[in-house]
Amino acid sequence: MWKTLTLVTTALALVACSGNKSDEAPADIAATPESTAPDGATPGYSAERNAYFGDMHIHTRNSFDAYIFNVRRTADDAYRFAKGETIKHPSGFDMTIAGGPLDFYTVTDHAEYLGILPAMNSKDSPLSELPRSKDMFSTDPAKIQAAFQGVGASVRSGDKIAEMYDEPLINSVWGQNIAAAEKYNEPGVFTTFSAYEFTSVTTEDGEGGFGGGNLHRNVFFRGEAPDRAFSTLDSTNPEDLWDWMDAQRADGRESIAIPHNSNVSDGQMFRLETYNGDPLDAAYADQRNRNEPLVEVTQVKGTSETHPDLSPNDEWANFEIYDELLASNIVSKTSGSYVREAYQNGLKFQEEQGFDPFRFGMTAASDSHVAGGAYAENDFWSKIGIVDGLPFQRGSVPMPGITDWAD
Repeated sequence: MWKTLTLVTTALALVACSGNKSDEAPADIAATPESTAPDGATPGYSAERNAYFGDMHIHTRNSFDAYIFNVRRTADDAYRFAKGETIKHPSGFDMTIAGGPLDFYTVTDHAEYLGILPAMNSKDSPLSELPRSKDMFSTDPAKIQAAFQGVGASVRSGDKIAEMYDEPLINSVWGQNIAAAEKYNEPGVFTTFSAYEFTSVTTEDGEGGFGGGNLHRNVFFRGEAPDRAFSTLDSTNPEDLWDWMDAQRADGRESIAIPHNSNVSDGQMFRLETYNGDPLDAAYADQRNRNEPLVEVTQVKGTSETHPDLSPNDEWANFEIYDELLASNIVSKTSGSYVREAYQNGLKFQEEQGFDPFRFGMTAASDSHVAGGAYAENDFWSKIGIVDGLPFQRGSVPMPGITDWAD
């Protein structure tokens, strides 16, 4: 699977970054030998180039922003769903994947406070005795919101909430997610990765919550994963994440990070300077390209390919545009937030300075927070647990008791 991702990355990077307009296929593709298809293979099978279907961005109960919305499904449930089994949605209905089992699937729970909210809601855990826990799971919406907003503010700032930051528990739950990925991985049949989400957010929204510019990345490991996950509670700077990944790689643990939702990054994801405001250079480009060879260009929170203001002559530039900062009504800055502009800027860097910091391929995912992605329009359950699981909650149909939108 890693080899397949590398091939996809290389092919897309060549398409995006090459100025060669020749109709001839690249030499490595043209020279690919025909392979002997295994029994049961579909027509056109290739040992190295086939279409596989899956999802690389899935959350379960162990993500703080899933559990709070009544998600109770585990990593095991997520992988069972991907293999065709039926699991329950938080709203009570059955979820069964449309179209049959997937080829690959990955749970990417937020590393920040991983598994902490379930413990805070368990009488068997000392964390349940915290005042914050009692507020988080009270019947008073104002207390619940304030307690949860505090967690969001901590993730954004990188400042730990000391009483609820139980590092041994976090590492233990990370180990459970690794074990689930290893348990369901079947080489050649169903591929999983040990992975998590690094949840960096910039730009204070003034409300003390989670709102801000999205710099989230999912981090995937090939083979062995480390005993702990590097999160924004270690550093909110993605470049520090890359340093950590390089150190892991030096110890034999290969990984990649895939950014997502640059569309709501407030111009930060593909900015033309470092996180701390320094000029980009060749070393920066090498490190970024080494650690982030892919970008998640579309998911439930909109597309990040381009914007009408950046591509005024493209009639499709407004497709699936979502441009408000996370948990906010503030509109994200356009420049620095979209892939097509990043490619253009990368080519300019290459031409003028000899390096390209934005040489990456593209992928897509669901970002489902209910353990199972909804992949068919006629069987859609959206993303955020009990918040949008039913059609009227998403505005797809009128509220119960209302028969017409005009009412």
